[in-house]
Order: sequence, then structure tokens, then C-alpha cells
Amino acid sequence: FSTVMLSKARSLVKQYCLKHMHDTALFWAEKSLTLSSGDSTDLYTFAEILFVSGQFQRAIHVLSVPGLLRSPSVRYLVARCYAACKDWEKVLDVLRAAKDDPTIGVCME
Repeated sequence: FSTVMLSKARSLVKQYCLKHMHDTALFWAEKSLTLSSGDSTDLYTFAEILFVSGQFQRAIHVLSVPGLLRSPSVRYLVARCYAACKDWEKVLDVLRAAKDDPTIGVCME
């Protein structure tokens, strides 16, 4: 039952994103994240929608899960969030960490 619901919720996220209905997509992305028990793909999708919705600090907070910054796409999204907040020093911190050692996370405080 829960796998069917998860699949349906993920499908709704995609549908609403394509229609640029970001608030509704965010609702279903949060449901997907809950149903998947924090799956990293659902977490990233949720953060992407937060970014598109202009909720940059919230997206940064969501992506501050230990070990998640090993992914280049996650580091890029975090850097874009900091750039949108005009926090250039943090952008550089994220990018330097990726350049110096891609296996090391960045403190998100």
C-alpha cells in the first residue's frame, strides 16, 4: 500500500512541477519524503522545489544531512541557494570543499 502511495505522490510532484504549481508540488514532495522515510532522491527533489519557490534558507537546511554533500548535484544546489541569498563567502566555501576534497561535507551553520 505505501509503495503505491509513494509512487503516486512522486508522480504528482512531477505533474505539478511541470505545471509550475510549486506550492502544490512542494506539498506532494513533502509527502513523498515522509513516505520514503527520507530517501535522498526525494530529499533532493524537495530541496529543488524549495529553491524554485524562493525558500533558499529552508533548502539549505534540508540539504544539511550529513554525507549528502558528497553528491555534486547537491553541492551545486546548495551553492545556488547561497548565491540567491547573496552569501558569496558560503558559496565559495561549498565550492572550495568540492575542489579540495569531494568526500568532505561543509558545515551549513
